[in-house]
Amino acid sequence: MEKIKDLDRIPFSESEMTVKSYFPAFGPVAVGASELTTPITPRENFMALQKGQTPLWVPMNADQAIYHPSFLPDNSARRQGGKDYYGVEWVYVPEAGGSMVRPGSPFMDDANDWEKLVKFPDIRSFDWDAANREGKDRYNPDETRAASGTILNGFFERLIAFMDFQYAAVAMIDEEQKDACKALFWRLSDFYKTIVDCFIEYYHIDFLTFHDDWGSQRAPFFSLDTVEEMLVPPIKSLVDYAKAKGLYVDMHSCGKNDMLMQAYLDVGIDTWTGQTMCDKETLYERYGDRITLGIEPETVAEDAPLEEVYGAAERFCDKYVGPDKAPVFCNIRKSHPKMREVMYEVSRKRLNP
Repeated sequence: MEKIKDLDRIPFSESEMTVKSYFPAFGPVAVGASELTTPITPRENFMALQKGQTPLWVPMNADQAIYHPSFLPDNSARRQGGKDYYGVEWVYVPEAGGSMVRPGSPFMDDANDWEKLVKFPDIRSFDWDAANREGKDRYNPDETRAASGTILNGFFERLIAFMDFQYAAVAMIDEEQKDACKALFWRLSDFYKTIVDCFIEYYHIDFLTFHDDWGSQRAPFFSLDTVEEMLVPPIKSLVDYAKAKGLYVDMHSCGKNDMLMQAYLDVGIDTWTGQTMCDKETLYERYGDRITLGIEPETVAEDAPLEEVYGAAERFCDKYVGPDKAPVFCNIRKSHPKMREVMYEVSRKRLNP
């Protein structure tokens, strides 16, 4: 990552730990966090990371305002069930805290049928202006956090939603369906570019968060060659479009996808938030100077003594935080309620010796 003129270093002060307000959680597996009395805003600190500067503390997910507004059918279907953009029915699964497509009756079982079955909505016909006011008032009223517009259903995820997993997986490698899949992905890329435009216009986002799951708990769904052929070109087109608009791009991609890292690099994303089953330490050693990785600290029980929280934060910073280390993004999930505050304090001291 190219380095530009760095931020002025500001020594840590205990007064920074004074809590000003509270950031709400934006989803069932996310965590809220207290807003501290920071010397610069969380947005300024997060954007410093994206610009190639050394931030004043390790940027965390609580430093972001994540917009995936419920007035868009895809988002409401993923959250609570119902019909998505295309009329596909989703069913809420309480154990997962989210929804899945109703199994057993795929929207289509041959990718070649997509052009006659899939009707894309006019994305600008939705009430973006009203939703903008509602969303910003709740998640980022004073714009102190970095704002992200989220696209929840990426290209392979969309194919799964249309076809069910078994048909979608076959279509990706079936010579009689591959061209149709590619055409669908390129059409989705254009559709998502319009959503990017709306996010910029109404939410004034700083970066785009793009979801597309490529693997299971043990391995990727497909080979690197398949990803490079089928998915990288249309995703890169979307990423290039967002970057030309001045955005940074984060990609969330579930699964043990270590073997697909070259594809994440090739699409040109700025940050990658993979799951914990990936070998983040090895990926950081190999690729940390080429892409910013979202890495989770150890989970600490909510009722654990505070020294355990400090221990987890210190160990995280030993590996990933320091003036001479490649930058990372600290992705705190369910953990001790003081984890974010302690990580802030420990990383502030590490980055401003």
